[in-house]
Amino acid sequence: MTVARMSAVMVALALVTTACGTGDGGIELVDPTPTLFAEDSLPIDDASTSESAASDTVEAEVHLRDRLPSARLGGLGVIEIADIVVPVTAATAAGWEVATPCGSTVEISDREPHPAVLVVLDPGHGGGDDGAVSDDPQLREDDLNLAVALATAIELESQGVATVITRSGDVELPASARASLAGPSGALVFISIHHRAEEGTLGVRPGTEVFHQIESEDSRRLAGVIHEELTAALSVAGVDWATPAEPGVKHLLNQRGSDYFTVLRDTPDVASVLVEVASLATRSGATFLSTTEGRQREAAALSEAVIRFLVTSDAGSGYVEPVERVREAPSGVGTSECLDPLVPSAN
Repeated sequence: MTVARMSAVMVALALVTTACGTGDGGIELVDPTPTLFAEDSLPIDDASTSESAASDTVEAEVHLRDRLPSARLGGLGVIEIADIVVPVTAATAAGWEVATPCGSTVEISDREPHPAVLVVLDPGHGGGDDGAVSDDPQLREDDLNLAVALATAIELESQGVATVITRSGDVELPASARASLAGPSGALVFISIHHRAEEGTLGVRPGTEVFHQIESEDSRRLAGVIHEELTAALSVAGVDWATPAEPGVKHLLNQRGSDYFTVLRDTPDVASVLVEVASLATRSGATFLSTTEGRQREAAALSEAVIRFLVTSDAGSGYVEPVERVREAPSGVGTSECLDPLVPSAN
């Protein structure tokens, strides 16, 4: 999705904030501890004039773009259509064959695939799947996940990091379809964004959980950097977060010994993580995340974490030895009806 398109969608998502109220809730915003490029920093000088500050910013952005790695080779790319992104499976005489979320194929002739991208952002839930819902203010997880993903993509694109989002509207997609974008897009990073509803011990830290792929050291490092950035950004005065029993960076397996989450299991060649950013169970936490300031802090933290992962060797923090190592996958996964937004007859 282009920055212009993302900006337009963000305007529409402002309705989420309006519906939830401004809700400052007496929250005192505190700048997080800066961690971007902590050990491998870009040159940033305190400019004495606005002109020199602008010059420094341009030089830093150019320097960053030069340091970004290249996308992986081999995929045919992805195409945005009907508020989702789909993988290209073949070239045709008239255009491109793409795979739909429910496993069919359709031909697209009126647009070209995205060039190779570095990051895929996956706002969890959508459509008929609301995810977690807070009571007061009422805030739906699927809306929040989407707003944060859009804001994060804008941050990344502004710094030259090519990014796509699995959905840009209120659409329910199978986890396997979300994961299927990782390979054809050429991405090095896949982040599935979620928020919890469970209650827990109240604390000033957000209780962020980041799940990584069991077999990937890159995934583990990405998870550690994301945990570090989010925890710093969301530990603000006046917010009581519901912290789970075991926050931190960890893995989770199914009964067959592979990654429990489909988006981690089905993206084997990409550093993939699933992040439960924070709980919506407390009023102050839900209120904070319903504001533009709260969502922007979350997006900035995710953006900084991605860039740190791509251009430094930072290890991150928050690693724990999980108490729950195995969770049995529910029976019947994948047998429910799939509503395909690209195939009208399937609806």
